[in-house]
Amino acid sequence: MVYMNGFRILSLANENIIPFDVIPENLLRYRLAGSRSRIASGSFGHMLFHCFRGQGFDIWYSNYFIKQSTAFKVCSDHVVLQLHIPFVNSFYTCWKGLKNDPLKDKQFEINYVPYVDATANIEPGEHHTFTIHFTKEFLQPYAVHCPKLASFLEKIEKDEPADLLDRPQFLGLEMIGVIHHIIEYPHMEELAGLYFQNLVHELMVLITTRVNALSDEQHFTTTEQNQALEAKKIITSDFEEYHTVEQLAQMVRTSEPKLQSVFKYLFGTTVSRFSQQARLEHGYHLLTDTNYPLRVICTMTGYPDPANFSVAFRKQYGFWPGYIQKKIKNKNSIS
Repeated sequence: MVYMNGFRILSLANENIIPFDVIPENLLRYRLAGSRSRIASGSFGHMLFHCFRGQGFDIWYSNYFIKQSTAFKVCSDHVVLQLHIPFVNSFYTCWKGLKNDPLKDKQFEINYVPYVDATANIEPGEHHTFTIHFTKEFLQPYAVHCPKLASFLEKIEKDEPADLLDRPQFLGLEMIGVIHHIIEYPHMEELAGLYFQNLVHELMVLITTRVNALSDEQHFTTTEQNQALEAKKIITSDFEEYHTVEQLAQMVRTSEPKLQSVFKYLFGTTVSRFSQQARLEHGYHLLTDTNYPLRVICTMTGYPDPANFSVAFRKQYGFWPGYIQKKIKNKNSIS
């Protein structure tokens, strides 16, 4: 059994879970600055939990390194008002009282439960989630400018389980950049609280803007959404090959304007910007998970010119590719 800020994590298979407060040196690069961290280990693999306590919010950055298909039950007497995001690979979590639409990688939802009774099913592999727990007071200023959020908070006042969105939405380019700024915070830990406070507000501004835009958007058919998801799969299946929007529309059997409209609805951005975002995201993971030279990584992400890649990377994440390589090199030298 693992306790973390009042949460109890229990193995459904009654497997003994061993918690540790000290993170092994080879996993230190996942730690969130200024956070309290715990690691739980068993035959299933490892789970790392990092919790940063802010003013009106808590940031949870969780890392799962799973060796075999595993199910866990999570219980708590605490209320949970959260923004939840599978940030690297997704796994299914069922929350009692919610509609429980499966969240895909980089999708988000804000929901509320008066107490936690949830089950998570995780497949083998590496998974990361980014979650922010809010107080109602923190979200009130945004509800003034967002009718859907105001209705959501009214349900919370009645202590009813609730979801903000009709269906989960994908993060936009700017949202992903904000989250990376939090995860990769490089400065004094004593200043992390001030830094995170501003970024959490920035993220909520972006989410509020997206939610308001959804109110005016037409709804697209399942076929149209599947065509956009198919185009997304084509983009992300081979980053070294570039397709124009016209080519993608032809490949998924739709028109260019329709594909652009559905992409804007699902991902909050155009096809071209999504393609760039995905390439840079792939480059980010290559920088953190491999020892490839920068020039090789540029080629693998569809950027023949390293200078263009570096400029685009810094614009999206706020730091140069070399910062990531230096950080990983320093961590490896420690371990």
